[in-house]
Amino acid sequence: QQALHDVFIRNAKQNIVFEAELRRILTTFATRKIPLMPFKGSVSSFLHPLYPSPAIRVLSDLDLLIRPQDREAAFAGLASLGYAPTKKVPLPEVERVFTQDGVLVDLHWQLMRIPRYANADRLWRRAHRVECSRGVYYIPSILDQFYMRFLHDTLQDHNLPTLPMNNAYEAILLFQQVEAEGESALEALATEA
Repeated sequence: QQALHDVFIRNAKQNIVFEAELRRILTTFATRKIPLMPFKGSVSSFLHPLYPSPAIRVLSDLDLLIRPQDREAAFAGLASLGYAPTKKVPLPEVERVFTQDGVLVDLHWQLMRIPRYANADRLWRRAHRVECSRGVYYIPSILDQFYMRFLHDTLQDHNLPTLPMNNAYEAILLFQQVEAEGESALEALATEA
């Protein structure tokens, strides 16, 4: 129990840093008029919470989606906050990873290298526009949160034979929200799958 408590506290502290950085990035991008859509853990932990506590969701980076034409402006926005691109560029045609003081920002302009799913236009069309004192940002629909978290991750990371328990828990939380949206959302999910 003590070891679990220590991990929980360490994760809570890390997530406070991630949340502060996400809000700083949202503000900077909104000021520069760069449309930004946080997704995966960035949404489910902070902006559209799935978990009873943000300390439960383990984050390793902030996943952010931009439009392809905004790449250079987004790179400059992150640089203005002190972020630098990492030397390793795993998918140069899809994403770029930036870092500052141990915080990784994974900036995507496509979803993955598989052409059928690489176009993020559908996500932008279905996204919810959120206006706040810091400006405007976008949150993916529940259907797309489910799609990105599982279909995208499975295809991208090749997690076909296994599903870690934390992913299974998040799948249930996301599916409950899809289910709450009604029959048409379930049909759309089945079609997407």
